[in-house]
Amino acid sequence: AQSASSIISLLLSPVAIILVSIWASSLGGVSWAQGEAKRVFNWHPVMMVTAYAIMNVGALIFRISGTSSYQASLQGSSSMPAASSGSKKRGIAKFSHASIWSLSFNWHP
Repeated sequence: AQSASSIISLLLSPVAIILVSIWASSLGGVSWAQGEAKRVFNWHPVMMVTAYAIMNVGALIFRISGTSSYQASLQGSSSMPAASSGSKKRGIAKFSHASIWSLSFNWHP
């Protein structure tokens, strides 16, 4: 059930970005031009939802990949994969997690 909700969350993230972008365009669109403060501000909800969607991917990597320490504690040490393959998989998940979070923190126009 938890992995299904994670997958649904990942699928709905782009939908949220699209819906907020449509909403921003119905408010007059977006702009970087000086003197158009209202249209420049319309970037705010678009960027906030986009950053949240990127952080969502970063946060859910561990749940979907099965490498979180919480999942390991629930399963017990006997059901964990061999140390070498498990640590490699966890290392890849950690790198992906860190990369996506770095991207979301640096996401600004």
